Amino acid sequence: MAAQVLVKIGRYDQARLTADRASLYADLSGSPLTSAAAARELSIVLRHQEQPEAAQRLVISAASKIEATGLNTHPQAAAYAQMLCTTAYTAARAGDQDQARTMIDEAARAARGLPAVAPADRLFSITPASVRLYEVGVHWALGDAGAAIRAGQQLHQDQFSTAERKARLHTDMARAWWQWGKPEQTAQSLLNAFRVTPAEVRDRPSMRTIVRELHRRHPHVSGVRELSRAVLADQDGNIPLGVDNDRRGPGPTPRRQRCICDGRSVEGMTTYGSFPGTRPRRLRTTPAMRRMVAETRLHPADFILPAFVREGASEPVPIAAMPGVVQHTRDSLKKAALEAVEAGISGIMLFGVPEEAKKDALGTAGTDPDGILQVALRDVRAEVGDDLLVMSDLCLDEFTDHGHCGVLDDEGRVDNDATLERYAEMAQVQADAGAHVVGPSGMMDGQIGVVREALDQIGREDVAILAYTAKYASSFYGPFREAVGSSLKGDRKTYQQDGANIRESMRELALDLEEGADMVMVKPAGPYLDILARVSDAVDVPVAAYQISGEYSMIEAAAEKGWIDRDGAIMESLLGIKRAGARNILTYWATEVAQKLR
Repeated sequence: MAAQVLVKIGRYDQARLTADRASLYADLSGSPLTSAAAARELSIVLRHQEQPEAAQRLVISAASKIEATGLNTHPQAAAYAQMLCTTAYTAARAGDQDQARTMIDEAARAARGLPAVAPADRLFSITPASVRLYEVGVHWALGDAGAAIRAGQQLHQDQFSTAERKARLHTDMARAWWQWGKPEQTAQSLLNAFRVTPAEVRDRPSMRTIVRELHRRHPHVSGVRELSRAVLADQDGNIPLGVDNDRRGPGPTPRRQRCICDGRSVEGMTTYGSFPGTRPRRLRTTPAMRRMVAETRLHPADFILPAFVREGASEPVPIAAMPGVVQHTRDSLKKAALEAVEAGISGIMLFGVPEEAKKDALGTAGTDPDGILQVALRDVRAEVGDDLLVMSDLCLDEFTDHGHCGVLDDEGRVDNDATLERYAEMAQVQADAGAHVVGPSGMMDGQIGVVREALDQIGREDVAILAYTAKYASSFYGPFREAVGSSLKGDRKTYQQDGANIRESMRELALDLEEGADMVMVKPAGPYLDILARVSDAVDVPVAAYQISGEYSMIEAAAEKGWIDRDGAIMESLLGIKRAGARNILTYWATEVAQKLR
């Protein structure tokens, strides 16, 4: 028991001495089960000391001795199953996938006849549920967080009789959720463990490390502040900035220092080094050094080019509010698509600009198979095939005479459900025209589910949906309205999101994923980087961000005045978007930046 406690708090040298002594006296007892219990504890210590081979030999030897007893009693079968579980987990931590899975399967067979609740006086209190709990840890150790989570979700803490096992279910799930990049679920699992047995979270270095990372990277996630105060705070209520050492114990005692910044002192800062020994500037000395240690890098494949095509245009029409951006002709659009392919970007998002006379209350030009957007989709697909993802904006605002993103009712309000019928038709004609991806951007309730169903009905299951999940009502859309010739009077605040809200975006995110979104997007990007980071942390689907017209025009206008370095500002703005969590970025500089990166 002493060795177990020392392992949990990371005191592996002391645990080794204790486990060695326990093993010596256990062998003298003449009981194979007692010897096995001590051997198991020693093997766990050896694993933590990076000696997996020695740990494996020890526990396999103990398992063989128990097997030789015939496994005729529940205590013998429980001991054997426990040895196999320990062997499986040790193998998994060493990366031996075959051994780990073989041993955990054998353990499940050995435990099959054991009672669901182990007697209190049993040396090995393993049960069939305990073996399944080990499966969670084995999958996690092998790097398969999804399998670990699925295994853990089949268990409930009430299946375990001891507080330690109940808490272990939650801490193992926390590790798996953290490995999968889910901070909300990680925090909830840790809170569940803390409520069962606080010490299992507070005193285990591996759990403290996760709590500290949650505190540092996701302080606004529900439960993180409560965890941080309960687990990390010192006697004065301060939360140190240092880290716990998961694999090798708590490490050196940190030095508490007084940091002087602009004449002010900051008490309570915990570090593991100080000036002059520690000099962060060493890693900024040369361009080569900065490239080597860069945490975030831009790549041509990160980018998607938004492009406008104008019906009836004989030559590209410059957009005054967006210097360098044009409304394309059909021919110039095909040329831009080829340039995008050569630059190595991932996709092109098409917006149609119909003739003014073709706009009407229902936006019928948007669902006309011969409408400008569908014609442009066919043109680009014929030109580039599958070398570039051809994407289409799925919204009615470019095609309605009132400029709203949907159908209006008798009182001039956007009719959500009537609009969904138009979106379904629009999705089908865009897919038939060749879109690889459709992007419903109107922010109607239920739009993703309706679009997915409409695509599937015509056999277009392969067409993906990029959901405009967090699309905020923004003043930065101004230049875009000119780009698409919008006829809007009023605003779109009854369906686009309020810039004051975060939780609203997370709710929209959950709904879009439930309805079948393949990718999600935040728009605008720059003013909503906090939303982008939250969304990216919460999901495992691709997350895009749209650097919109106002963001583009601000930089171009300031650069034209000579107030900023144009190229530097462009790259910095894009780097910030990617650093916040975007896998793909829609930007009007997509081709230009990709060419420079190549």
